[in-house]
Amino acid sequence: MTKSEAHISPTQTHARRLARGICPDCNKYTYFAIFHQEWYGWDRTCLRCGRKWSGRERIPFSSPRTARRDSVRAARDRWKRGTQKGEKNEL
Repeated sequence: MTKSEAHISPTQTHARRLARGICPDCNKYTYFAIFHQEWYGWDRTCLRCGRKWSGRERIPFSSPRTARRDSVRAARDRWKRGTQKGEKNEL
């Protein structure tokens, strides 16, 4: 790689956990998939409605039609990928 090329490396998940609580978006008692990344901190996704939060900030959906379904699917897939090297699984 030359000096003028940029190299972007995605951060890896260092810890993950499942939690139950009332979702502020859908107002239902549900599970949340919660992940921690080194530079971004904790983020959580409601596994019922697909709403995401990073810290205490609500993340807007990219496309309104399929965003909720895609968000739930992405969180479930991320959870199913399993514990990677050095990742803590906190249940």
